[in-house]
Amino acid sequence: MISIQLNGESIEVDEHSNLAQLVSIKTLNAKGIALVLNAEVVPRSRWQHIMCQDQDKVEFFSAVAGG
Repeated sequence: MISIQLNGESIEVDEHSNLAQLVSIKTLNAKGIALVLNAEVVPRSRWQHIMCQDQDKVEFFSAVAGG
């Protein structure tokens, strides 16, 4: 297990987890989600290719309609 920061909260995840798995575990619907890893936006097409690393800082953001 490794420790990461997810939206400011320290959590433990399997050392073989990728970002897509993290999103599926922590959100009901990945549609409309933006993901920032260590202060860099990660395109959805890369989520399954990037493995979580110890002490990563991950932020999820939901798109909100409004005006």
